Amino acid sequence: MLKGNENAFLSKVISSLDDYSQKIPKDILSCDKNDIKMLADREINTIVSTILSLTSNHSVLSEEGNPIKVTNSPTWIIDPLDGSYNLSRNIPIYCTSIALLKDYVPCLGLIYDLPNRKHYLSTDIRNSRYLGSDLSVSSEIRIENSVIASGFPLEVNFSPSQGNHFLNALRSFKKVRMFGSAAMSLLAVAKGNIDAYYEKDIYIWDIAAGCHLVERSGGRIDIKIDWNTYKCEVFASNGTIENIFFDNYDTWRI
Repeated sequence: MLKGNENAFLSKVISSLDDYSQKIPKDILSCDKNDIKMLADREINTIVSTILSLTSNHSVLSEEGNPIKVTNSPTWIIDPLDGSYNLSRNIPIYCTSIALLKDYVPCLGLIYDLPNRKHYLSTDIRNSRYLGSDLSVSSEIRIENSVIASGFPLEVNFSPSQGNHFLNALRSFKKVRMFGSAAMSLLAVAKGNIDAYYEKDIYIWDIAAGCHLVERSGGRIDIKIDWNTYKCEVFASNGTIENIFFDNYDTWRI
């Protein structure tokens, strides 16, 4: 069950993002072959961090903050702006992603869809919800009829054999989509728009909230995490589509 300070934090963040999303700046602070940083990254991080400082004593790991050692104590995981490059190119697929981890597993997920000014919330006591309605994963059972989302983080390093395995696995699906935002891809799984999502070397702040939304919407999360680098390999599905990408994973039971 959410504590009072967690409810206060969520209410204030959602209200603040409602205001901020009315006019999001598209100023680029830096851009190179590996990354892009927008003014919105910094401003949203300031908004969320300021509210957290007033409402919560938990540790915070943010993409825009300093590295911390994640322990089994409650920890907020924040990506202020997932899909920064989409914003810079006026592609309306980007969001703010916030999760609360306890014992290394998400117990809360919030995705705020900034272009559409909508938020999606999942907690440990109820399913993923949007405006009071439960979200639900798809009912597709055949991989050859399924749609999967994926991506290529710039730091991913596939050997030739791994690359061939990845491409062959993708070919097992009917269609492949790349949205440019891991969190929004996971939200699409939770909403039943697509059936699965896979990515390697994606950071925990990109996927923690979305994974909670998927699991609480009836889906399944298979994951490997390196807590020293925060990098993950993750397969999220509606629960019936088989993970053919990797093995020796943990399955988050949220």
